[in-house]
Amino acid sequence: MIKLFYLLVLWAGVGPLVPEWGTMDQPRSFELTFQKAIILANNRVGHDWEHSIYFEDKVLEVGESLVLSLPKKEALRLVLQSIETDRQQSDIGERTIEISYQELLQNELNTFRREIIVIEAGGANDGNVARIQFRFSVRQR
Repeated sequence: MIKLFYLLVLWAGVGPLVPEWGTMDQPRSFELTFQKAIILANNRVGHDWEHSIYFEDKVLEVGESLVLSLPKKEALRLVLQSIETDRQQSDIGERTIEISYQELLQNELNTFRREIIVIEAGGANDGNVARIQFRFSVRQR
């Protein structure tokens, strides 16, 4: 009886009601570009900075791009990191972020901004804070 129903549907020109094999969960390709890191505030934390974005085992520096594959409906997970390099002790700020799959597809400008904080860990300025904004784009390919 079910076979007869599908034959009638196909004969009527409606097409198959079941999606083609493999199309439901195929990963999509995106290009992640680290545009820039902007120091929004710096209360004597330091002046020699390194900024990076991590995706899985890959590292992006400012100006670099990476093509990544993301399973459908899975959030993009990134680690944003800023290091104030110091001869005595480097100060590190790090933040893990998630961007939902829906947000990746709906963001018309494909540009994202997220902030992290770096706290001075020692010396005369112990406890002082720097705020850094990361700007990056994620475009569907």
